[in-house]
Amino acid sequence: MAKKKFSFVEPAEFELQVLGTLWEHGPGTVRQVMERLSDGKERAYTSVLSVMQVMQKKGLLAVADEREGLAHIFKPLVSREQV
Repeated sequence: MAKKKFSFVEPAEFELQVLGTLWEHGPGTVRQVMERLSDGKERAYTSVLSVMQVMQKKGLLAVADEREGLAHIFKPLVSREQV
């Protein structure tokens, strides 16, 4: 039986960096993802938040039921293998 292919929008380069941090470190807040990005570029919190919200709409991320204070915790919905 053929393996069913998961259908999603191919992640952009920065989206792959975000996914990489979540795959490596597990679910996290926007701030945690920002701190773990390894490309050394300075980014505004709101810019990273916007990208992660778009990723949520694309079906790449989900917001976990739990929170860290007021911050949402994001988790990947796709695996490295799927991407």
